[in-house]
Amino acid sequence: EVGIAGLLSDLASGRGFGHSLIHAMGMWFAYVALEPYVRRLWPRMLVSWARLITGRMRDPLVGRDLVVGMLFGALINALGLGLFALARHFGLTNIPSLANPAMFDSMSGIGAESVGLAWSGSVCVLNVLQSLFVLLMLRLLLRNTAAAVTVTFLLLTATGLWYLVPAYGWLVALLVAVLGNCTILLVVRFGLLVTVGATFATLVLAGVPASLDFSSWSAGLILLPMLLLAGIACYGAAMSLGGKSILGDPLDEPVKR
Repeated sequence: EVGIAGLLSDLASGRGFGHSLIHAMGMWFAYVALEPYVRRLWPRMLVSWARLITGRMRDPLVGRDLVVGMLFGALINALGLGLFALARHFGLTNIPSLANPAMFDSMSGIGAESVGLAWSGSVCVLNVLQSLFVLLMLRLLLRNTAAAVTVTFLLLTATGLWYLVPAYGWLVALLVAVLGNCTILLVVRFGLLVTVGATFATLVLAGVPASLDFSSWSAGLILLPMLLLAGIACYGAAMSLGGKSILGDPLDEPVKR
């Protein structure tokens, strides 16, 4: 069982810091290696991300992409749960559970849940950069973005099936692999920040029970990640307005000629 005591013990012994350092160094090397090529091939992909990492937290473009990322993450998670419930509704009872082991860990206490949220925050960046690396290599090889996106999507989906089929069966494995690799489409169409935000939201939502029963003993633990995602979305929405009031009349603004 993981709790506050276990978390403090890991931090004190250095294991938590060591694991975090491995993730940080991996992300740094990946980003430094990819950034020059991505900036040359798809410069719009990095605009809002570059503004965020340079400290422009209040930039309207950063705010907009945070909102879009949270919405896409919630949509992907809801689509997965809906398709799974639909399959069960039509009698496919042999489908194994989609429950994430992290879901049960997060219900053991606030300490474990905090670790899970921190893990999602690091892995979401690393996962997207790994997919972007594959896309970039295929783009340089095939010299065509559409072909590279298609082959990357099929390759990563096939790889996901290889690992997921033994545990979940073909139907669930295909569902998880296809939804999980939608990040390739997102990063090309909407950019890096939107994709990282969507991946973070998906990981966070996958780690909490899908329940609206707030009378349950675990309701407090369910609310924490929900409030975190809602807070990020609200912050992004406020920043995307560029200091203007959401209740303001757009007709009162001067027309640019």
